[in-house]
Amino acid sequence: MNQEIGRSVLRYGLWLAIAYQLYASVASTFTLGLELTTILNFVFLFSFFTLLRLLTRSADFQPIALTYQILCMIGFTYFWLNFGGMKGSVPYFLCVFIASVIIINRGVYLVAALLLYFGIFGSLIFLPEYFTVTEFDDIPAGRITRDLDYIIIMIILIAFFIYLKSQFLHYKAQVIRRHHELQKLASTVYDQNQKLEQQQREIRMINDNLEQIISEHTREIEHKHEELSEYAFINAHMLRAPLCRVVGLANLIEMENRNHARDMKTIREISAEIDSIICKINDSVT
Repeated sequence: MNQEIGRSVLRYGLWLAIAYQLYASVASTFTLGLELTTILNFVFLFSFFTLLRLLTRSADFQPIALTYQILCMIGFTYFWLNFGGMKGSVPYFLCVFIASVIIINRGVYLVAALLLYFGIFGSLIFLPEYFTVTEFDDIPAGRITRDLDYIIIMIILIAFFIYLKSQFLHYKAQVIRRHHELQKLASTVYDQNQKLEQQQREIRMINDNLEQIISEHTREIEHKHEELSEYAFINAHMLRAPLCRVVGLANLIEMENRNHARDMKTIREISAEIDSIICKINDSVT
């Protein structure tokens, strides 16, 4: 977001610089003619427009910002020396300029811009004996130019701070919107976490119930197995014993009385069939 703010302020500053240089170029053409000041104004106008074009095409805007600020400081130095120094309009421009430098630049570019700024204008302010400053009274139409500069500076200041306020409100709205989105996301994550915890509790309850159900079923199966084992024992010993005695008795009767041999044979066959059924039942149970 800081990069986005810096690029946006640089773009707006270039537009303000182009607008001012357009005014200054036209004003100096009519008041001073084709002198060095007029030529410099047109050079700065062309340079700022070129930097604005480059800004739309470049991913890294910091070198463009530093170039723009160096051009501004060259222009400020020239106009400081030739248009009244501290009594001129340049100091007012410098207030806006230093604010834009702090907002736009980052890292080594900020350090370089601040060193250049304080180096140049510290020398102009604290070492005036090394520089020759032209007073406004010595400049043709100097007072008119200075009054117009003050009006332009006021307009630029108002526009600059209105823009900063709009950008602040814009990014504030973005931050608030993202905050609400994060809150919704956090609420969603919290709800999902609660659902997961509830599902885990249900799974634990199901596991506990499942263990209980398996244990109960196991006990039932063991109980039925015991019953079946008991039944197999009864079937193998208690039920077959009388049947064996019936078969033995039938054999004795047949040996003693041959007249009933056929009936005894039938009894033995029926007994053998019953014994076979009992054996099958016993095998299936065990």
